[in-house]
Amino acid sequence: MASLLCTKNFKAPGSHGYICLLCPGFLSTGDQSAKGNYGLLDLIQSLRWTSENIAAFGGDPLRITVFGSGAGASCVNLLTLSHYSEGNRWSNSTKGLFQRAIAQSGSALSSWAVSFQPAKYARMLARKVGCNLEDTLELVSCLQKKQYKELVDQDIQPARYHIAFGPVIDGDVIPDDPQILMEQGEFLNYDIMLGVNQGEGLKFVELIVDNENGVQANDFDYAVSSFVDDLYGYPEGKDILRETIKFMYTDWADRHNPETRRKTLLALFTDHQWVAPAVATADLHSSFGSPTYFYAFYHHCQTEQVPPWADAAHGDEIPYVFGLPMIGPTELFPCNFSKNDVMLSAVVMTYWTNFAKTG
Repeated sequence: MASLLCTKNFKAPGSHGYICLLCPGFLSTGDQSAKGNYGLLDLIQSLRWTSENIAAFGGDPLRITVFGSGAGASCVNLLTLSHYSEGNRWSNSTKGLFQRAIAQSGSALSSWAVSFQPAKYARMLARKVGCNLEDTLELVSCLQKKQYKELVDQDIQPARYHIAFGPVIDGDVIPDDPQILMEQGEFLNYDIMLGVNQGEGLKFVELIVDNENGVQANDFDYAVSSFVDDLYGYPEGKDILRETIKFMYTDWADRHNPETRRKTLLALFTDHQWVAPAVATADLHSSFGSPTYFYAFYHHCQTEQVPPWADAAHGDEIPYVFGLPMIGPTELFPCNFSKNDVMLSAVVMTYWTNFAKTG
């Protein structure tokens, strides 16, 4: 049976979460003035339309699969936890708006999946564009009158590894902390496939240290210390945590090799930001006996934009999912695709479409 692919234009995530481009879709004042999650509601409305109308295009409304990568994957995961996805109140369907989900390099448990201080960043944005900060109704009204470009041009910097504007726990669309919802089995009715790339954390390594010839010992220590400081606000236990991470992410058989340090530092960022949340999500989903599939992607195309030592980085699976090696390089993916790339892409597309068809 042939498959149909429907796409919803979605506001782009930054390399480490959401940039201000997402503030119109996810701005929240934490109260009734702007509850937030408008981006998720937009996706839900698109799924409602698809569920009601896809049969007219030869599709099956009872076999709909949603998928996304990065921030899109975390949104996909959040949709599986929302009661808004459970059924279509405009039709007689009780099967939900979709039945399967693919989360590529992202999870609702990622530190950048949910904004836990939305009001703080809403006021920060309002201050930058000259809006009243005291009354949230006036704040929202003022922001609505601003030109779109003025809003997206503002540099709103969240705490590292977190987001300023994104989905929020509003007690409605997202009723509780994603971890709690997963432990309660809120997403057990969906077949889920999720996975990660081998070197997701490449950008973090590139930004922190001069890594062309590997990572020196002092740079490694500084990177680990900064990692702990950025993630954990309490001073108690930080020293023990730093030393534990250094011990766990030191290759003791080759500990004086700068290239080995670079590899283990990449593994640290990849594990924390992508692997651990994805594995935890898969474990929680499978614990209820729900169909759960996990992949690890190790390949990347040849391009001058990626250092020769890099593994498959964040987003490197995307061209293979959409068959780009069969078409050729694009501006977004300027790759030198080989015959092996074409063959791999055919295999990946088969896996993805087979999951969409049968779970």
